[in-house]
Amino acid sequence: MDWANIERKRIHIVGIKGAGCAALAEILHHRGAHLSGSDNPENFYTSLMLDALKITIYHQFDQEHITKEIDLVIHSAAYNQRNVELARAVALGLSILSYPEALGKLSQQSYSIAVAGVHGKTTTTAMLGLIAKEQGWPATTLVGSLVGGFGNRATYCAGSEIFIAETCEYREHFMHFHPNAILLTAIEWDHQDYYKSPQQLRDAFFRFIQRLPNGGILLYNADDPEVMMVVAQVQEARQDLSYRSFGHLHSVDYALSHEAVAGEMNTFSLSGWVDSVAIPLAGKHNRANAGMALAMAREIALQRGIDFSGDRARQSMRSFHGLTRRLELVGYDKARNIIVLDDYAHHPTAIEKTILGLREFYPERRIILSFMSHTYSRTHALLADFARTIALADVVILHKIYASAREHKPENFSSQDLLTATEAEKVSDLYYIEEPLDALALLRTLLQPNDLFITMGAGDNFHLSHQLIKEWASW
Repeated sequence: MDWANIERKRIHIVGIKGAGCAALAEILHHRGAHLSGSDNPENFYTSLMLDALKITIYHQFDQEHITKEIDLVIHSAAYNQRNVELARAVALGLSILSYPEALGKLSQQSYSIAVAGVHGKTTTTAMLGLIAKEQGWPATTLVGSLVGGFGNRATYCAGSEIFIAETCEYREHFMHFHPNAILLTAIEWDHQDYYKSPQQLRDAFFRFIQRLPNGGILLYNADDPEVMMVVAQVQEARQDLSYRSFGHLHSVDYALSHEAVAGEMNTFSLSGWVDSVAIPLAGKHNRANAGMALAMAREIALQRGIDFSGDRARQSMRSFHGLTRRLELVGYDKARNIIVLDDYAHHPTAIEKTILGLREFYPERRIILSFMSHTYSRTHALLADFARTIALADVVILHKIYASAREHKPENFSSQDLLTATEAEKVSDLYYIEEPLDALALLRTLLQPNDLFITMGAGDNFHLSHQLIKEWASW
């Protein structure tokens, strides 16, 4: 299929409700493709966005959805040829691509910027995309979440000259992407079901950076020790790349300085180049995310010879109110001054940064945490760190481990092990409630004026924060 001209091509997406596939569907729809898709019947946070596209979506999988008239079948990486629709596509001899492969094809049509890293890539991609939007660049941005600044969509499409995309390291999915520039946020051992050691993960990032062409840009976080290990290795092999460093050291190209929190705004300056940047998001990590987005935007403008306004970029950051499942404000009870948030943090480092960021932003508030760990392999490998970091909250409500479809439940490890490890951290108030929604009754007795309640993790306990808001009126 000619990816430079996909108008009126018939494309079917298996697993269309997934964050990446839903975002890809938006772009393909915007470029004129005739789309259909299928997924499980459960409503996901992408459902409303997909409904707005007014495309045919089947809420179950059935081989009858696949016909010989389809030009291309794209599938989520969560599905393989055991899926009845994919099996039918194979039988009919249709063209089939996984989501990472399709994203790679799309990246070949533009000057493409990959935002990569174990932490921060979703927020940083959204920030960079919002800057591109407000600068008026002919750019398309793809984010693995819904962005308020994009009209609660996962993409913003204003042209195809530039493509900004969040790229995923899991199973080396990013190796299908064709980057002209890479923004590297952080590297830390994760996805233990695939990467059996930290070195294996570092090797994957090294191979990904090797995909940059001669003169390609690598903007990296020099504060991250594992990033620096990989960059040092890359620099030995690739003297032809354009390296740009970001961090707190004076020697970097883009130095973060004058950091402060005032009036629920995070503020900082960047290398004397742009002063008094303010973002309405908590956490030192979000100052870094914003700083890296600003730095990469400037590098893109210089590389492409396009207009760039520092003042306009600064205003973009001030108006950035986050995205779905990243410190998302679910609700606010004005009468009792209770804040309810939801966050996707599912790695100990992300948990720690998020809770400490909330402490910095809301020093007078008690933090009540609902946490659902994601995957047995990750929880087992990082058990002590999980216990230590979730114990930073004042009150902790633990739930069952949210198992991935890609793993089997082990016989000798369960959520009780996480509970025991957390008890050893001497949390003042610790509860275990298997199913998240069963914690509603407890929250009725726990929540007090001025509290901050947050659901956290990559499982489905986000339903708890949303249901809590729905039931407030009856309290």
